[in-house]
Amino acid sequence: MVVFVTFKLKQTASNQLSMKKFLFAISVAVLTATIPCTSIIAQSVGINTTTPDPSAVLDVFSGDKGFLMPRLSTVQRNAITAPAEGLLILNTSTGCINVFYGGTWSNTSERKNWYADADGDGFTDHSSLKTSCFQPEGYFSIDNNDCNDNNATVYPGATEVCDGLDNDCDGQIDEGVKTTFYADADGDGYGNAANTTMACTAPIGFVTNSGDCDDSNPAINPGATEVCDGLDNDCDGLIDASDPNLAGAVPYYLDSDADGYGDISNVVMACSLPIGYVGNGLDCDDSNPLVYPGANELCNGIDDNCDGQIDENPVDGNTYYADADGDGFGNPSISMQACAAPNGYVANNTDCNDNNLSIYPGANEICNGIDDDCDGQIDENPVDGNSYYADTDGDGFGNPNISIQACSLQNGYVTNNTDCDDTQTAVNPNAPEICDGLDNDCNGTIDDNPVDGTIYYYDFDEDGYGNPTAFEVLCSPPINPPAAMVLDGTDCDDFNFSVNPGTPEICDGADNNCDGTIDEGCDDLDNDADGYSTADGDCNDWDPTSYPGAPELCDDFADNDCNGLVDEQCDTDGDGFSVLDGDCDDYDPAVNPAATEICDGLDNNCDGQVDEGLGCNQDNDGDGYSAYGGDCNDTNPAINPSAVETCNGIDDDCNGVIDDPYSIGAQLFFRDADGDGYGDLLNTVLSCSMPTGYVANSSDCNDASANVNPGHAEVPANGIDDNCNGQIDE
Repeated sequence: MVVFVTFKLKQTASNQLSMKKFLFAISVAVLTATIPCTSIIAQSVGINTTTPDPSAVLDVFSGDKGFLMPRLSTVQRNAITAPAEGLLILNTSTGCINVFYGGTWSNTSERKNWYADADGDGFTDHSSLKTSCFQPEGYFSIDNNDCNDNNATVYPGATEVCDGLDNDCDGQIDEGVKTTFYADADGDGYGNAANTTMACTAPIGFVTNSGDCDDSNPAINPGATEVCDGLDNDCDGLIDASDPNLAGAVPYYLDSDADGYGDISNVVMACSLPIGYVGNGLDCDDSNPLVYPGANELCNGIDDNCDGQIDENPVDGNTYYADADGDGFGNPSISMQACAAPNGYVANNTDCNDNNLSIYPGANEICNGIDDDCDGQIDENPVDGNSYYADTDGDGFGNPNISIQACSLQNGYVTNNTDCDDTQTAVNPNAPEICDGLDNDCNGTIDDNPVDGTIYYYDFDEDGYGNPTAFEVLCSPPINPPAAMVLDGTDCDDFNFSVNPGTPEICDGADNNCDGTIDEGCDDLDNDADGYSTADGDCNDWDPTSYPGAPELCDDFADNDCNGLVDEQCDTDGDGFSVLDGDCDDYDPAVNPAATEICDGLDNNCDGQVDEGLGCNQDNDGDGYSAYGGDCNDTNPAINPSAVETCNGIDDDCNGVIDDPYSIGAQLFFRDADGDGYGDLLNTVLSCSMPTGYVANSSDCNDASANVNPGHAEVPANGIDDNCNGQIDE
């Protein structure tokens, strides 16, 4: 059974069009035939309930469904023929419930404007306006102008961030939050302050700093190292030597007297040699051009050669001979030039053994295998017997602990006592030292100067080339040597870093490349401005007093007239003979054509023969040298001109100097002029013991100031590297 029920509503003040409450009206279209007509007519009708509300004509109950009224557009609604009063529909065109009342369709509630907030940030999009009686889902009545309703981080009042968006909806993008970037045209990581752009992230070719002073050169920027090239490499406004951070600057020293040696206390750091400066600071008196390292020492009370000694071995002094034993007779092999007789020296040279007080001309001869009276004969008319030493191993060298006294040699004995191991034939003073852990040559040192060892040369200037006169023969590479040592011994000036076989020759009066020739290729230059070049026959183109035809000057030790003779018309030693008169040694007054020949290893009478007719060549200790052949101790075979000098207080090589600078065991010491305990690397001496005024380290960067050394604290803002760490005022 189908029942149509129509509810007519009367318009009252409570349901007028302006009311805000929802007007609930029902039109029932279809009821099932199962509902009795009497229930519909006589009482309230209930759907899904047996107890309809008595105040309702129809009471519909559901727990999971709604009431669906007719849905018509405005056009469809208006096409309804003779709508009944109270007829209800949902107008799909306006979103409002319409009721037909009083002959017209009206909304049951007020229509309002609604704005979408699609991104849920609490701000609506003005362009998304909908007008409806009910609030659509996701719409709000407030219009607060979200400029991007698809991004919850964009809305009025949001914090502007650098992301290419107008976050705060003020019509500007990324205002106030962009970063300034600077063009880096040369790609060195430093930008050009004059070429900028604003962006959130660095564009390609831009960086965040603006310190580049030349953006066309990648080698120029604040992080670069200042070098000698005429450019401000590190962009600090300072170029080359004016920049305290300059790398590669070289110290140059003022040479006021133009003698080729500079003043250590007057130094500049520069990229190239300034006029009036030199590369060394070795001059001890830069006001006197005659005073410099290597100058001739004269009897003048001045240290002419800057070795720290005054008047030692003067060229204008007299010859004095060592009298080591104090017997009043001098050793002909040990002499020195001096202005006056030094302590321990005498004017004669007739002692044949200056280590024995009882041996001298006129002494008693005794049986000892020694020429006691220095007459050239041994054990003639002895007053006692001689000492002979057991030679058990038959190597010709005796055991110093087993001896007999006799006037003639006994079988199994020898005259010397220098064998340090008389059980081994291969061990004796004449045996070659080899690398075997033994003292083969009995000099008290094991494996020294071994014949199968390697020669290591001292490289004092550390240019990679060693000093050929300063070396050690070792079985293994040296450990902690006093100076650098190398295998190449071809340096001709090992105290000058710029002179070695690998250095190109320049026109400076020196043999720069150590080829034995000075200034080769410079023959056409007149270096001393005397009118003659080397090609013109100038024999010393660095001395204006020497040239072909120049007057020969006495006592200048130079060949002034370039005739191959030095001071030839001068009598330098005052013995009445010049070179032209036949004097073969015009620096020794005991040598001249009128002198008497004596046993001293010299041609005293200038006849071209040495010690002729005197029998001066007896070799008492069997080392191959006689006293008059240069042996300064003919009783000890370890002492002779071929021996190697060692630090032992003895003149081993008979050169007249005890423990000379190139002795084995000598150490490099450095001048400590300011007495602060730190030495000068450029002022050195090689010695067996530390000289006064020298120290063993070379770490002082200014030896003229005791307040500048590695142990001194850095003083702020004084422009000085007080602690010698290579930095100023750090």
